[in-house]
Amino acid sequence: ESRPLGWFPTETCWSGTKEQLRELVSRKRKQHPNIDKPLVLAINAFQMDADLQDFLDALYGSEVIEATVGPEGTPLNPRAKRARDGVLLDKEGTKNQQIPLILGFCQLSAPNVLKAGVWVFQNPYAPDPDEISIPGLRRYVARDGRLDLEPGKGLGDLFGLPDGWPRAE
Repeated sequence: ESRPLGWFPTETCWSGTKEQLRELVSRKRKQHPNIDKPLVLAINAFQMDADLQDFLDALYGSEVIEATVGPEGTPLNPRAKRARDGVLLDKEGTKNQQIPLILGFCQLSAPNVLKAGVWVFQNPYAPDPDEISIPGLRRYVARDGRLDLEPGKGLGDLFGLPDGWPRAE
């Protein structure tokens, strides 16, 4: 005899993880409309396809290639850049300056602490981006028009958890 284990019925759809992350930041920001202190947001993306790129695109803008078109239709001087469609910078200008840091987690749960993606994203448009820091974690910082990753640890290393946690002997 067999029975479903809680995964029926199934549905499929195109994922818009970066759009969902943008909406989540906006919704969380609206919960604190009159805050006069820096606000640090923590976002845990549980979507199975969520990854670092979704966070980078949602916060700093989608990756695009900009090039001029030569006389024969060939691209000249292509360069990678970020579109102005992120929650920190959009077509209207800088946004959410009162959020100096956003902590991003991918599929973080108690049994998944060792494997979950964890990053700190610094807002380059905050009045004092270095005012608040979370030492030890990997951190993305915008410098000179590019995103730099400063090395850090995962949560397992930061908390000193043994390999195989939570079932480690």
